[in-house]
Amino acid sequence: MLPVLLMSWLGSRSLKCSPDCATFDVNKSGKFYDYMRVCDGGYIEKNYPKGAEWRKWDLHVHTPLSVYQNYGGDSEETWEKYIKDLESLPPEFSVIGVNDYFFIDGYKRLLHEKEFNGRLAGLSLLPVVEFRIEKFAGIQFGSLKRINLHVIFSDDVPCETIQSQFLNTLEQSYTLETGGDWSRSITPESVEELGATIKRSVPNDQLHKYGSDLSEGFNNLNVKEERIFDALKKDCFSGKYLIAIGKTEWAELRWSKASIATKKSIINDADIVFTSAESVESFMEAKSQLTNQGVNDLLLDCSDAHDFSSSEDKDRIGKCFTWLKADPTFDGLKQAINEPQDRVFVGGFPPLLERVSRNKTKYIKKLTITQVEGYSDQNNVWFKDVCIPFNSELVAVIGNKGSGKSAIADILSLCSNYHDNNDFSFLTPNKFRMKNGRLAKSFEAKVAWESGNENTKNLDESPADTDVLEVKYLPQGRFERLTNEISSASEFQEEIESVVFSHIPETENLGALSFKELIDKKTVAVNEDIDALASDIRNINSVIIDLERKATLSYKTEVENKLKKKKEELEALEEPTPVSNPNEDPVKKEKHESINNKISNIRSEIEGLEGSIKKSEINKKSSINKIQKLNNVISSVKQKKSEFASFIDEVDEKLSGLDVDIEKLISVEVDLSQMYQLLELEEKELDASKLLLGEVEHSNADERGGIEKSLYDTLEDKKKLLKIEKGKLDSEQQVYQEYITAKESWEKDRQALLGTWETPNTIHFFESELVYLNERLPSQIEEEYERRRNIAREIFDKKQEVIGVYKNARSKLNEIIAKNSGTLKNYKIEVDASLVKSSGFVSSFLGYILQNRMGSFHSKGGGEKEVNALASEIDFDDKDNVLDFLNKLMEAFRYDKRPGQNNVPRDIAQQVKDMQGLYDYLFSLDFLSYNYQLKQGDKELEQLSPGERGALLLVFYLLLDNNDIPLIIDQPEDNLDNHSVATVLVPFIRAAKQKRQIIMVTHNPNLAVVSDAEQVIYVELDKENFYTFSTLSGSIEDKAVNQKIVEVLEGAMPAFNTRKRKYY
Repeated sequence: MLPVLLMSWLGSRSLKCSPDCATFDVNKSGKFYDYMRVCDGGYIEKNYPKGAEWRKWDLHVHTPLSVYQNYGGDSEETWEKYIKDLESLPPEFSVIGVNDYFFIDGYKRLLHEKEFNGRLAGLSLLPVVEFRIEKFAGIQFGSLKRINLHVIFSDDVPCETIQSQFLNTLEQSYTLETGGDWSRSITPESVEELGATIKRSVPNDQLHKYGSDLSEGFNNLNVKEERIFDALKKDCFSGKYLIAIGKTEWAELRWSKASIATKKSIINDADIVFTSAESVESFMEAKSQLTNQGVNDLLLDCSDAHDFSSSEDKDRIGKCFTWLKADPTFDGLKQAINEPQDRVFVGGFPPLLERVSRNKTKYIKKLTITQVEGYSDQNNVWFKDVCIPFNSELVAVIGNKGSGKSAIADILSLCSNYHDNNDFSFLTPNKFRMKNGRLAKSFEAKVAWESGNENTKNLDESPADTDVLEVKYLPQGRFERLTNEISSASEFQEEIESVVFSHIPETENLGALSFKELIDKKTVAVNEDIDALASDIRNINSVIIDLERKATLSYKTEVENKLKKKKEELEALEEPTPVSNPNEDPVKKEKHESINNKISNIRSEIEGLEGSIKKSEINKKSSINKIQKLNNVISSVKQKKSEFASFIDEVDEKLSGLDVDIEKLISVEVDLSQMYQLLELEEKELDASKLLLGEVEHSNADERGGIEKSLYDTLEDKKKLLKIEKGKLDSEQQVYQEYITAKESWEKDRQALLGTWETPNTIHFFESELVYLNERLPSQIEEEYERRRNIAREIFDKKQEVIGVYKNARSKLNEIIAKNSGTLKNYKIEVDASLVKSSGFVSSFLGYILQNRMGSFHSKGGGEKEVNALASEIDFDDKDNVLDFLNKLMEAFRYDKRPGQNNVPRDIAQQVKDMQGLYDYLFSLDFLSYNYQLKQGDKELEQLSPGERGALLLVFYLLLDNNDIPLIIDQPEDNLDNHSVATVLVPFIRAAKQKRQIIMVTHNPNLAVVSDAEQVIYVELDKENFYTFSTLSGSIEDKAVNQKIVEVLEGAMPAFNTRKRKYY
């Protein structure tokens, strides 16, 4: 049975007995939980297994037994009202400093009520004694006369010890106006006696101005602080008291040469400064004053209650703004003032409580692990009714090697739907899941969240692919793989990118679920535009290649030679020797006039037929070209129509559930009828030309439009007829006709050689080409170059749209890095988001080059050196720089840049295997890659050591990750050097716990200490006792937890010297 004292103390509070019946869950208003341990000595020790939590502390509350108070007399009615007022405080109130002047009678009364009457449940009481200091009597104050000094005792110090070893030893003397001396120990009776003695010297008509004997004795009694401090030097008080100074009275002491040193020393020697502020704003102003004065500014707001909570007076019960993150014990108070920046909050509600309240689904409340029903293997107890509550900030899981620390991490993650169980170190086939999970199937675990949601999993179970991951888990195996294996660089990059993605607003992520998906979506859209622009580049390059060919000296020489050759051919063309026209003789003319007329007509018809044939050939060619164009356009329009139909379907699907008429939103009208009409007309024209040329045979003359023979057949007939008619002439006439035929042939040949500027391979063509080469070609080439540069600029801008996603993420990360510069200190992180030259550029570029030919890129070594030199000064994220780089490459092709070559001109065509391929590669900017890279200092990821890479990964998880789900890390220190642990892990953990719950498994408890973990969970697997798993949890200041920390470090207490105030 529980001792009667325990049952009395518990009173009417609800109890929940844990399985081993050594711990009891005390529930106050369903909000705060205390635990108690029955210790070997039979006494009861409080334990708070969730560790340091935010609670309200009011360390300055007077009782009805205070010399000055407004509650009423020392009656049972007053005490009952007073105690009920304390019991009615909001549930966040956990500690009351029972503060009376000189005495602890009020504290004794409340302690009795708590221990024997079950009152004040859920409230911890600390005895506080308030004194007025003699040192300042006579020094000029404002409206006040003395400074108040408070001694806060540990509740572990018995009242009898405070009374006998402290209060009763404070002997004080007082010089009466009669000249006599008063010297007594300070007790209620002696102070009352002093007051009565003073009042006896007062005239009767003035006595009404004086108060009770006790109050007058108190008002005239100033305690020497050195006696207070001497009395506290006893070993029974060592480490069990704190000193506080009242800020209001201290501030009233004027700064003067006589008081300045004393004024500073009294506040700086105190542990805490008390104030009772009207509001949070006035508190902040008071704290700022202390800070600006360069004195102790560890200011706590207290009610300084002299009135009930119903009073309108400032100093009333419940009017307190101070929150401390600590166990509600004296040791917890010492811990809080040791870390005031992180453990003291004055205001409405600490940010953590507000954060948890808004995000209850993202904070683990507790983990329970049980044996399944029917399990009876007594030799393998393992997890029997294990229940572990979790703090909402930093939880450190410690234990000796093989104690089951990683089991907690694995099981938490399993219940939170972590999918990759290959990363587990406990729930693995060669450990707890061995033999096909026969043992693991006998246990199940349940994670409860602050929201009330619960996830239950059998320990041999795996989450479904559709289950939502509710924690971020970095198991030891995965951490080692990411930081140690070179092959995992891409996986490491993905981890970094997942953090980056968390900073991209939902409005900007295009509905993507990951950074890679976002980049893919952005890239697909941009690549469509780039492909269209690259097609234009290819067309322009074809033109440029031809123009550059013409701009070469060899081409000009070739044209000049061809012109010379044609002129030689013209000179070699002999005009037929003239023959006299026999028809000049009237007789001869009359004799052959009929035949000559017929021959002349036939010649005219032949000339006409040849003209018709030429025209028909031209018409045929024109129709073929038009038909091809029309078919191409029709096909392209049909393709686009189909693509757009698919696009409309995609948009319609995305708008599903919204009241949007897709047909009104997007409409496309395609009418190809005009195109088909033109096509039909051109096909008829083509058929007509082919009919005339005899390329299509039809037996029906009507289908030939009345023409029975083709133009070519008719021409042959006419030529035959001409020959027949010429044969009818006499020899003289025949000779003349042959001359006419030869002259016509010569003229045709001459005209064929002369040609026109449009007729290839003719004199006029070559002459025109030379004029073109000399006068118009340079400007035309430059125009095409500029067209190509403009399109390259557009392609660059499109690529920048993709890198813009990276740059946007970089900007947001840089903001976070800047905000945390104080934490990062000398740990430099840089995020590089830019367009860069692809890693394979040099080899790709030189792959197009004939390096055995003379030129800037001659030879393998020389070519690499030249291209690297050209690229070395280029910022490939700058558009003008990239265009300048392309210009320099082209310049290097045209002029030999090698030493000793004096920029001799070179023909680019002679140096390149595939000019079209090279130009397309360069001017489509295929050599530009998207670069998003994290750097630690000036080192890139590949250059970092495993320890440096691990530190960088933790920086991202702890400091930069925008996710606020719990972060579980298994033994991160194993992959870090000591320097990284001290400079990276510790400060970043302290920063990260301010925005998310962190559960860290570590075999180095000192890491939990220096990181100021709110909760330490010590785990133990007793293999000698049937593999029984047990835990002990609480705050660092908890004595039992503290002892386990020391035990894990094998008693190495010196390791804690720098943090010794955390240990007792």
